[in-house]
Amino acid sequence: MNRALLQSHNRANHKSRLPAILLFSLLLMLCALLGSYVRPAAAAGQFTYLITVDADGFARTNKPVEVSLNFTTIIDDQNGSGAFDPNSVRVSEIACNGGVTDANVPFQFDKASNYNASSNARGTLVFLMEGNTGAAETRCYHVDFDVTGGNPTPPSFPDQVVLTDGVSHKGYQSIRVVTGDAEYFYHKPGGGFATLFDANNNDWIDWNTASGGSGDFRGIPNMVHPNDGGFFHPGRNIVSTTVISDGPLKASFKSVSNGGGAWEVLWDVFPDYALAALENGVVALILKAYEFALKAFRVEFLAKGGFDFHLPIYFRRGQSVYA
Repeated sequence: MNRALLQSHNRANHKSRLPAILLFSLLLMLCALLGSYVRPAAAAGQFTYLITVDADGFARTNKPVEVSLNFTTIIDDQNGSGAFDPNSVRVSEIACNGGVTDANVPFQFDKASNYNASSNARGTLVFLMEGNTGAAETRCYHVDFDVTGGNPTPPSFPDQVVLTDGVSHKGYQSIRVVTGDAEYFYHKPGGGFATLFDANNNDWIDWNTASGGSGDFRGIPNMVHPNDGGFFHPGRNIVSTTVISDGPLKASFKSVSNGGGAWEVLWDVFPDYALAALENGVVALILKAYEFALKAFRVEFLAKGGFDFHLPIYFRRGQSVYA
């Protein structure tokens, strides 16, 4: 082959390679955009877990989802080994029949009290089902994670539930929680909310030291009858309160009655509401600043259905709710 023919052949080969080079470049760009969610199929030590969320007959907007997971079990089920690395977790939404629709879903992972990265990597994954979800809609999510050794940088999300512990409020050590449309003050030694400001700075609780209904009778939840100790009432020194977890989507704290711990309540504060569980989650109280009427709130069972009462609401162990 002479030089002229060789040069012509090389130019032809160069032109024929251009579409392939462009396609390869586009694939590289796509991989860069999707990050860790586009991986070689045989990549060792990487795990994916599918979560399907059913709206269960109710339309929802920006709804936090809580899922109990044991990453040790998932690793075993996928024939893997190694200690779970919580910094490696990423949550992406996918079309239930295919590709990634959101590669950066906000989430947090709250470790269980008996968490062990190697043998019992158990906890609660909380992630945000963003936007509107129809009552009959199902949405799908991938949880991608790895075992230790990769040294990943943990993701960061805007904090939608800002908790500050140990602030002073109306003479009592308190927990302050600020969300997008509310500000809560929870008296730690009383185990009750003394103040709940809405976005217009209206206090829907307004506990204060005035007598009776003008002040001291106020508070949320005030749910143990005074004859049984009057626990979980602001302006008291009858419980011990501990912050359990604090993340961008949920802050949790627990109050336990003094003198044996016969009563305890766990509060979870989310961006739009606060949820209290008493006696292993049988009863829950839903607080929303924009749903309040003065001295009234809603009581709901964690399962389904609900009913309304006016304060005060009292609870006795082993008995039904009564007013």
